[in-house]
Amino acid sequence: MLVAHLLYSAQIFEPSGGIPWKLNLTAVSSQRCMLFVARNKHILSFEIQHYAREPSFKACLSYPEPVQGDEINAITLGHHCDCEIIVAVYDSGRTVAWKLDDNFSLLWDWSGRVSTWGCAIHGESGQLATSANSHTISVLHMPQSVDNTEIHSQLRPEALELSGHSGNIPYISFSATGKYLVSSSIDSTIRVWSVHSGQQSFVYKHNQWCWAACFVYPFFFAPRDIEKGPQVPSTSSGWPDNDFVDSESLSSHDSNTHNADRPHTSTVDDYTDDIANGLISSDADIYTEAELESDAESELESAANSSHDPRVTLVQPTVPMTPESDSPGTASPMLLCCTRSEVLLLDPALPADAAVVDKIENAVSRTLIPSLIDIMLFDRITFVEWIPEMSVAIVGSFSGTVAVIELQSGVHNTQHRMKVLFRLPQRPTSRQLYGMSIFHHPIDRSKFRAVTLYMTYIDGKMLAYELYFQEDAVADIS
Repeated sequence: MLVAHLLYSAQIFEPSGGIPWKLNLTAVSSQRCMLFVARNKHILSFEIQHYAREPSFKACLSYPEPVQGDEINAITLGHHCDCEIIVAVYDSGRTVAWKLDDNFSLLWDWSGRVSTWGCAIHGESGQLATSANSHTISVLHMPQSVDNTEIHSQLRPEALELSGHSGNIPYISFSATGKYLVSSSIDSTIRVWSVHSGQQSFVYKHNQWCWAACFVYPFFFAPRDIEKGPQVPSTSSGWPDNDFVDSESLSSHDSNTHNADRPHTSTVDDYTDDIANGLISSDADIYTEAELESDAESELESAANSSHDPRVTLVQPTVPMTPESDSPGTASPMLLCCTRSEVLLLDPALPADAAVVDKIENAVSRTLIPSLIDIMLFDRITFVEWIPEMSVAIVGSFSGTVAVIELQSGVHNTQHRMKVLFRLPQRPTSRQLYGMSIFHHPIDRSKFRAVTLYMTYIDGKMLAYELYFQEDAVADIS
């Protein structure tokens, strides 16, 4: 039985320091026990001295040669040349990498042409991929050495430029072997690319914008005949303290009356930056509060039924997906995909019209209350973490909630299923989720299947949960 225990809540940066409506701006190094949080154009690093205690500030990874007005859109961690690196992609199109050593050495600084939003690393193959507002993906070769004292001003020449999307690409991810790359786009498609040939191996068209996707492997799914129910210990409410509770919004929720001081007023009323960055269509209607309340149901229904986009040209994949390797752990990858409100499990080996194996609608949402209508209309599930040793994925949305989902195996791929075990925090919050990261416990706790989930909010608040299997803890005690 998987349980979630609240470890602590903490204020890790000033309430005014967060960047609204970006992608995942946090990352965790389990190897070096460090937490990273992007703020504007810099990255703050924190040392995790113990998984159950608040991390302490260590250093700031400063932006080289500042460009006025630049901001980080996403950060990611990876391995290269036997060391760990952190990469940030910027609104200016810049890609900057630091080595996770004692001095956080600057490795390279590569300037792209347009705003960059997605970033993925595959260390074994030495590949770095970025996705930009030009609707293309660049796959580059990382430098063969990280021991040079001189900064690499350029990465090696681009191996591939992947074209086919007609909208911005907020999320990309490599498969386990680096043979494939998956991309999700606001043109409502999920595409799998052969990194070797640059051709598309799978294209799936949805009726919502697609925000995140990653490869998952059925070898690690939980057997369906083992029933694991959700359990959140009563000693941990999931809501840390009164300081984190928006008392007005809770009172509005309890009474079902509208709160005049609705959440997100300072960040969701002005969509200029979102439109400029292509994350909201320039043709999108921006509703007043009264219009949101009166037209919410029709707007949501209209969004769900608008599956045709004349800009998208679907092509028949010329290089169908094949098993990645002979290893059962990576033989037959599947896709976990996140849209505005849904989580889908896709089998890219099947034709696109039969690829949906399972689907969870409204995966992270709870009760739609008037004060949250504007958030829900512009909400998106942009955070995804796959934890194979626990057979679970964690997805999160800007509305502040994450869902812990168990992936269950069947005899055939079409019988695989997803099950929401629980959502965190237990009580809805009006704060925008800023980042979500997983810390794998050190080796002395390897007997446990346990991780720490860090949920960071735009106002600098952070919640830390320990996720573990209760039977592991009981066995250890006995």
